[in-house]
Amino acid sequence: MGGQTRGVLWRAITMISAGLLALTGCTSAPTPDPLPSTPEPVVRSVAWTPCGDGAECGKVDVPLDHARPDGERITIALARRRASDANQRRGVLLVAPGGPGESGAQMVSMEPERFTPALRQHFDLVGFDPRGVAASTAVRCPRAEPTDVVPDDAEEFERIRSANERYAKGCAERTGDLLRHLDTGSSARDMELVRRALGEDKVSLYGTSYGTLLAASYAELAPGHVRAMVLDGVVDRTTPLDAAVAREAAMLDEVFRDFATWCARTPDCALHGQDVGAVWDELVARAKRSPIPSSTGQGADDEALLAAAYRMLYTSGNWPALAASVRLAVEGDASAFVDPAESPSATASSAPTSVVLPAPDPAYDQDGLQAAVVCADRPPPFRDRERISELAQRVAAQAPRFGEHVVWSQFRTCLGWPETGNPPTAPLRAPGLPPALVLGSNGDVATPLVGAKAVAEQLPGSSVLVLDADEHGAYGGLSGCVDTAVERYLVDGALPPSGTTCAVS
Repeated sequence: MGGQTRGVLWRAITMISAGLLALTGCTSAPTPDPLPSTPEPVVRSVAWTPCGDGAECGKVDVPLDHARPDGERITIALARRRASDANQRRGVLLVAPGGPGESGAQMVSMEPERFTPALRQHFDLVGFDPRGVAASTAVRCPRAEPTDVVPDDAEEFERIRSANERYAKGCAERTGDLLRHLDTGSSARDMELVRRALGEDKVSLYGTSYGTLLAASYAELAPGHVRAMVLDGVVDRTTPLDAAVAREAAMLDEVFRDFATWCARTPDCALHGQDVGAVWDELVARAKRSPIPSSTGQGADDEALLAAAYRMLYTSGNWPALAASVRLAVEGDASAFVDPAESPSATASSAPTSVVLPAPDPAYDQDGLQAAVVCADRPPPFRDRERISELAQRVAAQAPRFGEHVVWSQFRTCLGWPETGNPPTAPLRAPGLPPALVLGSNGDVATPLVGAKAVAEQLPGSSVLVLDADEHGAYGGLSGCVDTAVERYLVDGALPPSGTTCAVS
């Protein structure tokens, strides 16, 4: 059971962008300037080539700096699956991936089942890797120095800041000027050049998690070129960061209580019949006193437990594995909470081998990409230890299990990274944009439902569809009600009444 549980746990964890995804769910991006009236960069049509299992791959060259359209170029990688019924084709559905750091090209080429048959029938699915990501011109970094998440004193705080500063410098040395041009506004401009390269006057958009910020930023930039837009697990850029982390921590504690309730009523739960909250609290306290051993040779301390549980609570589908992992740790084996890549026996590995292309740059560093995007889009409002500690204490008073960890895991990201300005946090403005379909769930720990409602209000005529579940992301097999609503909207333009609630199928 232990090996199987660990595999389930880490497959789930790798689906989520470690460490920074939650922060991205609380960030805002620079508002792109309207499309200029001056001539835009020359864009060539995409030269598609077969890349396995029915997918086609291509690329688009875009300016590194959109303020210098004739300057250095970088590459945006694409993957496409053509509509299965050419006679019923509704155009292109451009897929904006989450993270930041996840691959939209891999999503389309390797996970087409994430999209229902009706969407695959009516749309060319086109996924892209945003600038800096995977098979696009990618961010490269040195190995990050391990540091604690929560500093115990000023000396440890300085250790975190200094390690981040060295890491950022190493990323800049390996990546070059690209590291200074990874804001979401630049990526939105890339999307416009992708649209032109595809030869489409209008595109439909599907954005998930951080991808909702990409999609919404593009819609703000070029509303006249958007046919329809679905935002799933929505980032609201208007929420101040300190308020956003407090909201997220409270939701995380609430979802943990839902997990405990599920375990109490589910005989198959590995902790059934026990006080799950008490078991967890004692396990975390025990790990804080002394790391719990694992078969990898690396012990799991309290921060390792909290970080893994944090990610596992993104979806209720992980609850059985989380319960089994906690039970194993209580019995003395915390292997499920240890990242194998950080174990003493781990060796360097190349990028994952894909059944289809485009394969990511072997030296691509997702952690560095995430930090660069987050710190460009929304640097923390303060970076001093005293104010972060005060916020952490205040949040922990309302969310005692995860509050301190959530605050520090997010605020620490930009310590030591260059400050890149103060991007605006104004509500979205996209005159002429068609009404959007905005999806959220009642128990989304990364992008709480209140953010989806706020974004819908910023996009006149848009509709909020609620999944009554503890999930980050609502579309794609969780609920027939949600999937059908997305199909009807994207295919026929029919929006459900705002506030409609769907159950898990």
